[in-house]
Amino acid sequence: MPSTVFDKKPKYEKLIALIRGTAYAQNKTYEDLAEIIGCHSNTVVRRMKMPETYTLGELAKIGSSLNIPLEELRQAITY
Repeated sequence: MPSTVFDKKPKYEKLIALIRGTAYAQNKTYEDLAEIIGCHSNTVVRRMKMPETYTLGELAKIGSSLNIPLEELRQAITY
């Protein structure tokens, strides 16, 4: 019987790659990102695993601090 192969890639893969890549290029750690959004570094780790839990305010703060254009953030978010 034929079977369907579903795309197993995470929904927010582009968003996480954008944030991680930009943070890495600027030598920012999870602790630095936690300072930016005003939370504990464990929260940042959890948000990276479950990016749908980011608030718009947190994404705006990260984008502003890492100089990520708003349009790039919008393109990375799919639903």
